[in-house]
Amino acid sequence: MSEDVCPECKSTDVSVVIDDERLGEKGAYTIVCGACPCELHVPAEATARSRIGALRTIVREHRAARVDGYIVDAFTAQMLVKVYEALSPANREKFGKPNLEKLVNLGWKVVS
Repeated sequence: MSEDVCPECKSTDVSVVIDDERLGEKGAYTIVCGACPCELHVPAEATARSRIGALRTIVREHRAARVDGYIVDAFTAQMLVKVYEALSPANREKFGKPNLEKLVNLGWKVVS
């Protein structure tokens, strides 16, 4: 789903509100539509799923792309996918919580 289109009325008058970390869901956000009363909460685990999906696309197409505002090359994406696949299911949900830069730094420490 695109973040700049309302899932209900398909309006492009939407804004993304980053949820407060004090609510216990770091990485979660809410899509608020200006044209209808729609608010869609996107949990942190969905962020993790979309992040790993984007990384797998980079690996499959073997070309750099933007993920969470950072340009990620295929080599780095492959490393992150390998780390993700080695995680337990409980830890996979946490994959979307830290920012991408922290994940990359941690990943290189684990692999090297």
